[in-house]
Amino acid sequence: MQLAFKIEDIRLLKADYSVTPPIADKSQKGNEENSIEVNIGGTNHYHQKEKRLEITINVSLKDNSSGYNLEVEYGAFFVLDGKFEKEDIERISKINGPAILFPYVREYVSDLIRRAGHEPVYLPAINFIKSSENE
Repeated sequence: MQLAFKIEDIRLLKADYSVTPPIADKSQKGNEENSIEVNIGGTNHYHQKEKRLEITINVSLKDNSSGYNLEVEYGAFFVLDGKFEKEDIERISKINGPAILFPYVREYVSDLIRRAGHEPVYLPAINFIKSSENE
């Protein structure tokens, strides 16, 4: 029997963007690329009754040289067709689902920062297979 899952919904759940006066740190002058802090995380939950998998990806950026903070949370629901084993659900939760969702997050983050008048930030590609192996 072939296992299949389909995307039911992908949407922005939260976006907080704030601007503060830049920190005048002379050690960062001329090296502004290093002043951006990026944190990426995520969660997942399988609703067994509805056979729906919920995945969220959280991204927070802080740029001391430009003075902005950004927190973004994107979510997706996937419907699982067929009889999935626990290992299948784990794989979809940690590899397939986030790999589908992450390009939406990347595009939103860079576009929002660019529209706010700052240099766009391009989040690095993530190898979700390697990330799941390191857990």
